[in-house]
Parts: sequence; structure tokens; C-alpha cells
Amino acid sequence: MRSNRVRLVAGWVCSLAVSLGGAAGCGGGQSSGAAEPTSMAEAADPQAVCEAGFARQLACEDAFLPALVDMRIRIDVPAGIAESAATPAGREALMATARTEFAADSQPDAVTAQCHNILANEIPADRLGPMTEELQACTAQADCAAFTACRVAILERVMTPPPADTAASPPPS
Repeated sequence: MRSNRVRLVAGWVCSLAVSLGGAAGCGGGQSSGAAEPTSMAEAADPQAVCEAGFARQLACEDAFLPALVDMRIRIDVPAGIAESAATPAGREALMATARTEFAADSQPDAVTAQCHNILANEIPADRLGPMTEELQACTAQADCAAFTACRVAILERVMTPPPADTAASPPPS
């Protein structure tokens, strides 16, 4: 994280590191001779998918934001957020910070810039298709509760710190 504050949307596309598993075919019928996309993600513009994901988060803010903050508290990312939440006004203070950051990060120019940066600098080329596809699947959910559950589950999978590798350190002598 860039800071110990709750960063809500910066880097969210990069967090989609888990593939959907299989690519949904887009082809069919007669071939025109031109190469056709092999998945929905290849047919989609990643910048547009990224921006649509931000728009859906904003449209679902009342469901999405508390679920995101609660997930971050549960997995303690960034480190120390669980301790902050345990104070008397902790969760409410985190939610106030989150709402302020969310409002700023959700402005059209900020979204465009964040998506451009994420796509240009944070996603390996071989992961772009699966990441885009998974985000499309969440964004296509019928209601905010389903979108939020999908989105937060992905974020939790990729934000949860890996278990400490005790095998890497030799035992003390």
C-alpha cells in the first residue's frame, strides 16, 4: 500500500489476479478470415472495463464500501487497520476516511488516470485478459449485493497476505 490509510480503489484492477478458470468463447459461425477474439476479455477494451468497474463501485457505494472496509479489517490490510477498527470509534472513523477517499478516487479524471496507470504499469500482459474477464463478470451482476459479494471476494483472495514461509528460515542453532 502507498500509505497506511484505507486505499479503496487505486489498484483494484491489479487485484484481479485470479482467473475465472475458462475463457468464454466469442466466436461462432463462419470465419471471415480475420482473427477473432478467443475470450470476452480480448473483445473488450480493458480501459473501458476498468472504468465500468469503478462506475459500478460508485453506483453500489452503500453496499460496496462497508463490505470493502470490513474485509480489510478482517484480513488486516493494510497492517494495523484491524487494531484501528477495534478502538471505540474505529470503524466509523475508517468509514469516514473511506468515504472521503472514495469520493476523490471516483471522480472521472481520477478514474481514467488510475485505470491508465494500472493497465500500463501494474498488470502483466499475460494476465490482462483473465483479469478483465473476471471484472466483467462481477460488473455484470444483476444487483449491488451480488456485485459487492463478487468484487469483495476477488479482492480478499488477492489481498490476503500469504502464510509466513517457515521453511525458508533455518531453525535457530
